[in-house]
Amino acid sequence: MNYTDFSNKLKQLQISKEEFAKMVDMNYHSVANWKSKGVPYWVEVLLYHYEKSKNLDIILNIIKQYNDGVVPL
Repeated sequence: MNYTDFSNKLKQLQISKEEFAKMVDMNYHSVANWKSKGVPYWVEVLLYHYEKSKNLDIILNIIKQYNDGVVPL
């Protein structure tokens, strides 16, 4: 994953670089330096699983509505 792909994925996931840095317990400037140093290999994996988790949360909330009787059958 290059820096442009990284930036685009963050936009798609609606995460700022500042939020991402906090999420992975890094200094924002370290993340910004990836533009010249390259994005670490683990970032793509983390964002892939973050996206899957976010989508699963949406699905689980829909199921919960049915289980709680919020949505009529």
